Amino acid sequence: MRWFIAAAGAAAAIAVAVACGSGSGGSKDIISPADAGLDAGIDAGVDAGPPDAGDGGIDGGTDAGPDAGPWHAGNVIMVPNSEGWHFSSDGLSSASGNVMGASADEDGNIWVAGRSAGVFVQRGGSGRFQQFTIADGLHPYGYLPDGSPASSSPSLSATPAISISGGPGSSAFVGYEGKEGCEDEWDRYGPDHGRADPSIYKSGDADRIVLRGSGIGVAHYDIFSGPGMVGGEPAGREKLCTIYRILWQRGTNNVWFGGNHGFAFGFADYGGNPGCNGQRGCSGNYEHSHPGINDRHGWLITGGYYGIAIDTWPHTDGAGNTFFDVWFGGRTRTTRFRVGEELGDFWKAQVRTELYVSSGHNAGNIADDPAARAAFWNRMDIWPDPVSERRDAANGNWLSQEPDYRNPSDWVFDEVSGIAVLANGDAWIGSSTNGLRLIDHDGHFIADATDVLPTKSVGALAKDPTDDSVWIGYRDAGFGVSRIKPDGTVLHYLALGDAQKNSAVWDIQVQPATATSKRRILIAFRRGSVGVYDGN
Repeated sequence: MRWFIAAAGAAAAIAVAVACGSGSGGSKDIISPADAGLDAGIDAGVDAGPPDAGDGGIDGGTDAGPDAGPWHAGNVIMVPNSEGWHFSSDGLSSASGNVMGASADEDGNIWVAGRSAGVFVQRGGSGRFQQFTIADGLHPYGYLPDGSPASSSPSLSATPAISISGGPGSSAFVGYEGKEGCEDEWDRYGPDHGRADPSIYKSGDADRIVLRGSGIGVAHYDIFSGPGMVGGEPAGREKLCTIYRILWQRGTNNVWFGGNHGFAFGFADYGGNPGCNGQRGCSGNYEHSHPGINDRHGWLITGGYYGIAIDTWPHTDGAGNTFFDVWFGGRTRTTRFRVGEELGDFWKAQVRTELYVSSGHNAGNIADDPAARAAFWNRMDIWPDPVSERRDAANGNWLSQEPDYRNPSDWVFDEVSGIAVLANGDAWIGSSTNGLRLIDHDGHFIADATDVLPTKSVGALAKDPTDDSVWIGYRDAGFGVSRIKPDGTVLHYLALGDAQKNSAVWDIQVQPATATSKRRILIAFRRGSVGVYDGN
């Protein structure tokens, strides 16, 4: 997949970026009720939009796919045995209770994110796991402008490894949790950024790890925008620091980061550049975008992007290159990021998620603004809030009506924890508080499957490529793993042994089939093991 920034795309990028920091002062980026930190400006919208952005939730591209029929649950079956399963835990004792994620790279090595215990690898997918820590090269902190480390005493206890994705060859991408307050530290003293603590605002982010002999090589993604990169924030922008999910888009040079404030893109072959200072040509990443919404105080409500999935509808340019959109879901909204429709242009796709009002139109009523209406529908509210951004968009009333963050009755937070996109473009959306819903390619509700689950607390989703079924893990312990087949049959795998049954599951990933092996479903059992399923 090729990436470029056309002249129009670059202009759009600046316009959208201003939304996160226009210098107006007084807004807040709210990640949770306990963490309402200062932002640099009010997200008041942007001044440009693609001329062909559709309306009513229908995109402006030339997509094609079968219409979805209604979904209905079928038989609910308690699977009585552990046929097709095996479990690996040798070498993971130091990560007991903290197996956050498990993923296979292209060469078949299995990687584990183990919080303060660091990162583990099981070479070839069998045998004992090998542990890597800061002493081996892990780098959960960024760099100062001169290329020197931002922290003189880094610690995995302060910045644990919380997400993982296998990459090309024998490589992986690991995401870290930033220190408390990392999102807001850069702007704590307003424009006097020199007073901010770089060991806080530079904490977290992500590493690319490559196996080299018995050790590893590491390159750090310092996910921020440096001086002069963002209009309205000339000194730079530091927002993303905790990376909840990472997804390498197999067969491409694309890696996606779901973070605390928004999501970002990285180049999978990035070799690192400590002295880059956030310039796009050398930083290895583009940051950031989000389907955030404004409340009536001008606070931008965004965060918690645990949901990432690659769309299944291809888009092809004149040279025959194929591109796909990418789904992201967070605390408040979900978006189908139209980077496929925009043929690889991140910044044009950003506008199609974030646009609030087009230039020359009225933000108070976007009835005559098709691009803004399309972006509104692309900020999908999977579990609808009682009070939306617009009074009654479904029935054509586009008058502005922002909710009040201080009023709990205005909200049903989606808390998306996983996304699985089916072959026909429908998407299962899992929530850590609301359960499981199925929507179509443009976000229209199809069905709610929560009643067939043992708990509403969904922790992870993954699509099984063998039959388009969806695998479900739970954030709460004691519920095993479930699978919903395309015909509606629901399988609950509870006979997995107490260590697995009584474990939370925050990550499920797929190891694709090869010429000599079947596909494998990888389950990160937080208590301390990796479950592998290769049955039918």
